[in-house]
Amino acid sequence: MESTTLALCTTTAGTRARVRVRMSYDATDPFAVTWAFQTRPSEVQWVIGRELLLDGITSRTPVGDGDVQLHRGDHGELEVRLSSPTGDATFTMPGSDVAEFLVDTLAEVPEGFEVLGTDDVATLLTGHTHTSESRVDQR
Repeated sequence: MESTTLALCTTTAGTRARVRVRMSYDATDPFAVTWAFQTRPSEVQWVIGRELLLDGITSRTPVGDGDVQLHRGDHGELEVRLSSPTGDATFTMPGSDVAEFLVDTLAEVPEGFEVLGTDDVATLLTGHTHTSESRVDQR
């Protein structure tokens, strides 16, 4: 599933520009949301944890450590700060757009019911490949 919103991008150098952000979700990778920031002539993709986005849209305090930090503003906007070796940028976008998208992802895969094939989990734990699925509870 995909959805698009517009964001105001502000870089650490003070440059400001409107950027289209394409949010996509694939139930086969239920913990991740991919955001594609459409710049000319290409796009830059970041993979962000769905749980972090849910926390960011519902928390009244900033969330996230490291490269991705989120803060919900007083007027419903969501500020997403991304840090990379080449610099930092803050994207300010309508929180309602992100919330609607996240509600759609939760309708597809409810929180706490993310399923990973045991190739993803058991192989890491035991080194053996199994064909059944495991329910992972993130709470």
